[in-house]
Amino acid sequence: MALRLRFLRPAVWRGAALVLALPVSTLAAPPALAADAQLDPASKVRVAASPSQPKVSRTTPFGTASRATILGQGTQLWIEGTGGRVTLERKSGARWVTAASLGVTLQNGRRYATVRVPAAVADSLAGRTVEFRIKAAATPTTSAWTSGAQRLTLPKRTTKVVSSTLANLSGSIVSAVKTKRVSASFMNAEGRTAALQRKVNGSWRTVASAKVRGAIATVKMPVPASARAVSSYRWAVSATAAASAANSGTAKIVTENPRKYTGYKGVLHRQIKAYCPNTVIQIHSRTGGYAGLAYIGTDQIAIVSGLSGNFRKLAALHECAHLRQYAVATKRGASWEQLKARLNKIYGTSGNLGMEMNATCTAKAMGASLIKGAGYTTNCSGARGRAGAAIKAGRTP
Repeated sequence: MALRLRFLRPAVWRGAALVLALPVSTLAAPPALAADAQLDPASKVRVAASPSQPKVSRTTPFGTASRATILGQGTQLWIEGTGGRVTLERKSGARWVTAASLGVTLQNGRRYATVRVPAAVADSLAGRTVEFRIKAAATPTTSAWTSGAQRLTLPKRTTKVVSSTLANLSGSIVSAVKTKRVSASFMNAEGRTAALQRKVNGSWRTVASAKVRGAIATVKMPVPASARAVSSYRWAVSATAAASAANSGTAKIVTENPRKYTGYKGVLHRQIKAYCPNTVIQIHSRTGGYAGLAYIGTDQIAIVSGLSGNFRKLAALHECAHLRQYAVATKRGASWEQLKARLNKIYGTSGNLGMEMNATCTAKAMGASLIKGAGYTTNCSGARGRAGAAIKAGRTP
């Protein structure tokens, strides 16, 4: 039986493999058609049917599909007859090397072979133009055959910015006098340079850069030193011959310089600067019964407007103490929960009350006077006071 190939409808992508179709040319002159030669109505290719002579495969020429079709869908071939081992070869220098062994499956009595560029091959040759061909081994009833070469430019690897700590800063207020370390994780960017960019007068300018190591890049983010600025930031990776470019989403970040605070903010800054010199202060209206708030994990506190005298100082230093608690809690791999449990034991309480009482005792150690009915406690003697002094000094109680 003769070996015949014909083209079916385009096959879809399967897994990570790239499906493509290759032109197949006749390498040997076909034998003269025997009297019982027949015309395959689907492929329009005449094949010799005489069992007495060697069979030579002849296939429909292809070369009409666009590169997008070849890369996106490709063409599936069906093989009639037993057929030999079918392989996909690529040209490497002057030699042809095997890229993949093509599986031949039996479906409804027909044998199908789908030409695929393996994902590993496509990745190793990303962005390069490579010649491919199909080769089939001879069998007792069919001759060996080799297709014509198909030149194909393989797609570049897709680079992505997977995540970024810029997102954690977006919408918050960042201190303009404290260096912020920001990082991002990337896909297909190992060893390349990742740039942190700020938008200036409508154009993106690189303000810091670092090599991607272990899929991560980390930089120190410089920010404007002005009293207040609103800036847009993003991560960017340039394209290479084998990989695409990538940009992260934009993060809009507000920066303030505490050293340039005036008025009410200036008074608060002077009261806490010995212990929280780079802390951003927000002013809130009096709501919810709280005189102040601390944003744990940031350099921000909020104080309600209109406070005066020692109550204002106690509120400001109490929130500053919470920021110092976080710094102590996260030192050397410890956690906020561990410090909370420790302080609850010292102050004989539960929940967050140990943290709150300690913040008041820390404020007292920083120079505030205790006020009855404010600050959670007026008892900062003994171990309670020593725990406050420890947080003031940056030590675990």
